[in-house]
Amino acid sequence: MQDKINRWLLDNALAHHPDQQALLNDNEAIQAASACQGNDAEKLAVFADHLKVSSQLIAVIDDYRRCFDMARIVFWLVAFLVGASSAFALLTATANHVNLMSVTLFCALLPMFSLCLWLGVSLLRFGQSDSISGGMLGRLVNAATHLLSKLMIAANTAPSVHQNAVFRAGRQWVNPWQLSLLTHSSWLFFSLGALLGTLFRLSFYQYDFYWGSTLLDSQQIAVFVQISFALPAALAGIPLNADLIASAQLDQSSIQTDRAVWAQLLLMSIVVYGIVPRLAFIALSQVKLRQSLKNLPDNYAYPLFRQALKRIKSLSEQSQQPMLAPRYPLPADRAAHTGANTIASIGIELDQSDRWPLIKEDTVKDLGHLINSQQYQSALTALESLEKPVDVLAFCSYARSPDNTTLKRLRNIQDIAEGRVLIVLCEQAIAESHQVDIHSRLIDWQTRAHEHALALVDFDCSHKVNVNDVLNAAEREQQT
Repeated sequence: MQDKINRWLLDNALAHHPDQQALLNDNEAIQAASACQGNDAEKLAVFADHLKVSSQLIAVIDDYRRCFDMARIVFWLVAFLVGASSAFALLTATANHVNLMSVTLFCALLPMFSLCLWLGVSLLRFGQSDSISGGMLGRLVNAATHLLSKLMIAANTAPSVHQNAVFRAGRQWVNPWQLSLLTHSSWLFFSLGALLGTLFRLSFYQYDFYWGSTLLDSQQIAVFVQISFALPAALAGIPLNADLIASAQLDQSSIQTDRAVWAQLLLMSIVVYGIVPRLAFIALSQVKLRQSLKNLPDNYAYPLFRQALKRIKSLSEQSQQPMLAPRYPLPADRAAHTGANTIASIGIELDQSDRWPLIKEDTVKDLGHLINSQQYQSALTALESLEKPVDVLAFCSYARSPDNTTLKRLRNIQDIAEGRVLIVLCEQAIAESHQVDIHSRLIDWQTRAHEHALALVDFDCSHKVNVNDVLNAAEREQQT
C-alpha cells in the first residue's frame, strides 16, 4: 500500500506541475516508456519515473510522508500521556478517598461522548461526498503534518514548484477516512493511557470509593450509576444492586470498603466506553480508507499523461517499422573538408569529459569541452584567433537530445569559423545504458542538424580517434 500511495502522489504532483511542456519535452522519459512492453498504465508509470524532475519530487514526497508519520506518533504519545496523567491526577486529588463521579466522567464517559459527537456530525452530513467527519484531532494532525513538512522541506533544495505540487497531491490523499482513522486512534491512546494509569494506581495504592455530586442527590446519582455502569457490570459479571450503590454515598457515616468491586467496574467502564468502540471504528475506518484509496482520481486521465501517451505510442509505432535515417546534402561550399582549412575540435556536454580531447593529433586546435555559457564564450574567443576558414569537429553525445541552444551555438560557431561544423555523435554505449533508443536519437540529430545546415556523422569514440578517419567517415556519409 505504501508504494501505491507514493506512486499516486508522484503521478498527481506531475499531473499538476506548472511546467507541463518541459515534462512532455523530456525525450529520454518518452523513449524509456516506449521501450516498455506493458499496458498503457505501466508505460505511463515508466514515463513518470524517468522524468528529470521525478527524483526531486520523490525526495519531497518522502519528507511529506515522514512528517505525516511523525505528527501521528506525536499525537498518539500526547494522547497517551494526557490519559495517564489525568488518571493519576484524579486518583490523587483527595488522598485515599476517590470520587468515582469525576474519574468515570473524564476517563470513561468523555471518550464515549466524543464518539457520539463524531457520529452525530457524520449523520448530519449523510449523503454528502465527504459525509464522514474527519474529527477535530484528525484535522489537527493534518494541519501539523503540513506545518512540519514546510519546516523540514524549507532546508530542502527542491524548487518551491515541486513542494507546492506535492502539498496539493497530499491534500487530495488525506481524505475524511484518513482523518477519521487518526481521530479514533488518538482517542484510543488516550483511553489506553487512562486505563494503564488507573490500573497502576489501583495496584499499588489503597483507595476508598464514593459517589459525590453538588448538583445531584442520592437518587439521581443512583440512576446515573445504574445507567452508566449497567453494561460494564454485566460484562464483568458483577451484580449492580441498590445496596452496592447506596454503600458508596458521600452522606454515609462510614465508607464501604468493598473496594475491589468498584475498582473492577471502573476499569471495565474505561474498556467498554473508551477502548472497544474506538477499536471498532478504527477497523471500519481502515477498511473504508483502503476502499477510498482505490477510488482516488485517475492521474493518467490528466492532460499531461494523455499527451505523453500519444507521443509514447507514436514513437513505439515508429520503432516497430524499419526506417532509414534521412540523408541531407550540405551546401556545396561546406560539403567536404579541404586540406587548406584549419581543423579545430570542441566537446559538447560529454559524459566522459575526463577523456577530452578525443583527437590524437596535436595539430588540431582544441576549443575545449563546453558545459556552460562562459566556456562557450571562451571557445568563440579562441576560434576568432584562428586563421580562417576553420573546420570544427563538434563531439556530441547520444545521451543528449539535440536542443535548440546547442544547435544555435554550433551554427554560430560555423558562421565565425567560415568553414563547416561537423557534428560527431559518440558515446553510444552510455546512451544505451540509459535505455535511449539510438535509432530514434540519430534521426532527431540528423533532422535538427539539417535544419541548421550542419553536417553530422556517427563515429565510435570509445578511444582517441584520428582526425582523417573522422573526416573520411563524414565524406562517405555524404556519398551514400
